[in-house]
Amino acid sequence: MTRREAPLAAAIAFCLLVRLVLILGFHVAYLAPQSWWQLLDPAVLRADPIGALYMLHMQPPLFNALDALALSLPPSVGFVWLQGLYLGCSVAMMALVYFFLRRFRYRPVTAGILTALFGVLPQVLIYENLFFYSHLEATLVLAASWCAVRYFDERRLRAFLGFAACLVALALLRSLFHVGWIAVALLAVWLAASRGRDRRALAIAMASMALVGAFYVKNLAQFGFFGVSSWQGLATARMTLPINAGDAERFPAVARDFDSRIAHGEFSQATAYSGLNSDSGWTEWIALARDCDGPEKRPALCSVRKGNGELNLNHIAIVGYSKALADDTLKGLRLYPALFVQHVGSSLITFFGTPSWIETPTSPALELYAGLWERLLLYRSDLVFVPPRPGESLAERALSRFTAASLPLAVLVLAALLAIFHRALFDRDWLFPALVVLLFLVVPNVVNGGEANRMRYTIEPLLFLALARTVTRA
Repeated sequence: MTRREAPLAAAIAFCLLVRLVLILGFHVAYLAPQSWWQLLDPAVLRADPIGALYMLHMQPPLFNALDALALSLPPSVGFVWLQGLYLGCSVAMMALVYFFLRRFRYRPVTAGILTALFGVLPQVLIYENLFFYSHLEATLVLAASWCAVRYFDERRLRAFLGFAACLVALALLRSLFHVGWIAVALLAVWLAASRGRDRRALAIAMASMALVGAFYVKNLAQFGFFGVSSWQGLATARMTLPINAGDAERFPAVARDFDSRIAHGEFSQATAYSGLNSDSGWTEWIALARDCDGPEKRPALCSVRKGNGELNLNHIAIVGYSKALADDTLKGLRLYPALFVQHVGSSLITFFGTPSWIETPTSPALELYAGLWERLLLYRSDLVFVPPRPGESLAERALSRFTAASLPLAVLVLAALLAIFHRALFDRDWLFPALVVLLFLVVPNVVNGGEANRMRYTIEPLLFLALARTVTRA
């Protein structure tokens, strides 16, 4: 590092000092809960990690593979290893943010100050201290963006190899990064840089797609579905069917019609259980599941509950249950289009106007720190999460949600998105970021809903950079 880039070292040193103060002075601890539904039973992972990962169908394998590696180490060592990995991700993101800012022609000191600010944002501190895939995703997306830029500049194969490696890791980390989207991103960057002349890069792109596709084929052969997550139906059903908590109160006519159709057998048994119990479909599958019995036991697939008492959402019953919900999702979309539009609208308000750390486990000190930022952003969580009032119309409910959301945050997010899409039209440096933010703008809000703000964290480093780029006007 040259003396001109010393502000980066100063920014990293400052942020490390902040973290040391939080740990020693405020007892901020790294949280590695084994209660996540996305994780396999820790006892099963510890006893047979390879076999358990082979039986995995609810999620891509990388997140559970990291957990298996941590569990294979002595408890204190595995915990420290995970914490070190996530801290390393924060440092890597800070370095990449700094390099991008310098590319935008910011002076070293100004770039260092903005990098330090990024490093102490509440969402960075919170997700850094939480074992979940969001922080890893954000790092990989930012690294992929930098590798794409370097490939555009230098046409060096190692830059494209780094870009492809980041995309493969993303695809094996979260099902949102579908193999089809991975193919589009790889080919788009390859064509933008080489206009079809770099055949070695094309070979890497094809090999990357084949590697990711192999996990899709594995699940097709083993479980009968082409994908890396068997949860698709569980996610989409809550967007087109009135099975969410509060839907019966907000959409009484739809709920009555839905119950009537269930009674007449127009929906599957899986949807009937979800509709009658109204837990968004995530727990009602138990009624259709059988626990382990007989001499051949594969607990990753047959145990209804994990050893810690949490539900095992990798149970084999999930595959058929989720497929039935997915089939009924299309029927629900035809019957209740207004319900779907309302769910999408609510998710978009959450995406634009809710801080990404809301409803995320954290330490008391970080919760207090995040609360200060919430007040700065004029966010009112006490108004957002109130149940609907009796007789409240949909328009009144939407207005209530909108006014409770953070308008300053919504303006910043919208401005950043527009800046990325605008620059992608004439600057190929923003091609890959545009593909990523388009993915996160559309899929979480149309397919998943409810947690769109937390999913937004993955692209927030790109939004931060887009706002910084807009200020320079260079």
